[in-house]
Amino acid sequence: MLRIILVFVMAFALVVEYAVVAVYAQKTPAKALPTIEEVVAKVLEARGGAEKLKAMQSAIMQGRVTVQGVLQGQCVVNLKRTNMLRVELTVQGFTLVQAFDGKTGWVVNPLLGALEPRPSNKNETKQIAYQAEMFDG
Repeated sequence: MLRIILVFVMAFALVVEYAVVAVYAQKTPAKALPTIEEVVAKVLEARGGAEKLKAMQSAIMQGRVTVQGVLQGQCVVNLKRTNMLRVELTVQGFTLVQAFDGKTGWVVNPLLGALEPRPSNKNETKQIAYQAEMFDG
């Protein structure tokens, strides 16, 4: 579930950027639409260039989430090079944590009665390692 939320948070940033392109597309004749390469180049340029993004050593994303259309909460995602990640999801007063330090993962899930950190299993570690790797790209 945390992976889905992380993907949602990261995808949200892209959706906002593509919404600008959609508005632009409505005001521009089809023959003048930019290619995907041009859009990516403009986004990179607006963010200071690819080298500046690669030089970033950490990032924090915060947002609100709705789980299954019913539960509302907050999500904080901390990313740090190289391949480190911590995701905190607070729902109904409980904070779920999933983290990866580049080698091992751990989880706290009070909704399942796990109030203390426990090592993540092989599948969980594989998933969170993949998520952490996305920042290093």
